[in-house]
Amino acid sequence: MEQHLRRDKMYPQDETHPASAAGTALRILTVFEQPLKWITFALGLGSTLCVVQGWQLAAMTSSLPFCLIWIYFGWLRSERQLQYINVVFAIFYIYGIARHIVLNL
Repeated sequence: MEQHLRRDKMYPQDETHPASAAGTALRILTVFEQPLKWITFALGLGSTLCVVQGWQLAAMTSSLPFCLIWIYFGWLRSERQLQYINVVFAIFYIYGIARHIVLNL
């Protein structure tokens, strides 16, 4: 809570600022935070099962939304490490999915 208060003092809400609308849209999704975490948990379990079974494409396609949801939580909570590591993993998954599609056409 203290960090949130400090952030508000450093960056006061300015409704005329163009980034303010994007921030408001992200905060609206906080209502769905707990269901999104359960979906992410299921995606993580599914991805792990796919890895164990050797289903490479299925593992990547279930891991990509997992990363995208955690990127959202990283921006929501201003956790830079969570943001960056999930962006890197998302890029790798997008590359892997695209590579699989190109090689199997």
